[in-house]
Amino acid sequence: MNAARLCVVGCGDWARRMHWPAMARLSATGLARWVGACDLDAAAAGACAEALAADATFTDSDAMLDRCRPDGVVLLLPPPATAGMIARVAARGLPFLTEKPPAPDAATHRDLIARVGGLAHLVGYNRRHAPYLTRAREWLAGRAIQAVTVLFTRHRRREPDFSTTAVHAIDTGLFLTGDRPRQLDLACRTAGVVRNLFVSGWSAGGARIEIAVLPDTASAMEHYCVASSDRSVRIAYPQSNMHDLPGFVELHEGNRVVERLGPGDFGLNDDDLPGLGGIATEHELFARALAGGAAVESTLAATLATQQVRDAFGRLGGLEGGGRSQLYFGPSGEVRESSIDGAFRE
Repeated sequence: MNAARLCVVGCGDWARRMHWPAMARLSATGLARWVGACDLDAAAAGACAEALAADATFTDSDAMLDRCRPDGVVLLLPPPATAGMIARVAARGLPFLTEKPPAPDAATHRDLIARVGGLAHLVGYNRRHAPYLTRAREWLAGRAIQAVTVLFTRHRRREPDFSTTAVHAIDTGLFLTGDRPRQLDLACRTAGVVRNLFVSGWSAGGARIEIAVLPDTASAMEHYCVASSDRSVRIAYPQSNMHDLPGFVELHEGNRVVERLGPGDFGLNDDDLPGLGGIATEHELFARALAGGAAVESTLAATLATQQVRDAFGRLGGLEGGGRSQLYFGPSGEVRESSIDGAFRE
């Protein structure tokens, strides 16, 4: 397999901490060669190029793509800039890996699906590729999922728009059902200076979905529980700043824990957050997909429902005290919303 010639657009702090170590591994394993690094901040682009041994640095992405002619592009941009850059690289016919969320709203998300078509791409909902979640899905393969519950809390996250982080809880909860959503009841409730988000509903196959997103609590944790009739799985996901790092995945059978795995069981160190978090795997999948050697589940089409839920929460967040609504999903990705309350009432 020849090394893919890749460019990166966006060299900020999050990219440096979580993506650069994963991207450097692609070079070390011969899966990729970094031919260009671009950021509006020339110093940031230079630091990225040094970390990845990239051939050249740029402050203009079009100039980079014209000169480097890469096989694919990694987009690590702030959410407001992401959709426009996806459209630009898709117009060039360039495969891409992008940070989430890929679009500001569902209409733009659908437009990107049409623009991208069959072009190889991967949306960075990295929980889908994390070792603990991958093993959980292996343990539960072929079993009817009865319920997925998600507790997604953070400590003093009081930014005005938490939805760009909350999408991880939504996407992972839906993903773990192994099915598309059918009906979701949403509630947005003011708690101090933040809005707490709640999802309760059903997948098309009858799995119950319960998600709680609480940005401002006494402790940060990210727990996923998945239940079937003879096997259940519990995951403590290893996001940075969690009190229970480095997390674990447990298999339950016969009312007891029969297997509990941590970082060492996957050949990873306790502090390897790009590896434990699935970021390293998503970069590897992208490189292999360029060579036709890997299927990618985390596409624009596969993550549309996540954006549709985010849209609905955005509307509820504009209501005094919060609000409630219901979403009904059709088999082709269409969604109908009803029963929006003017203000949250008991």
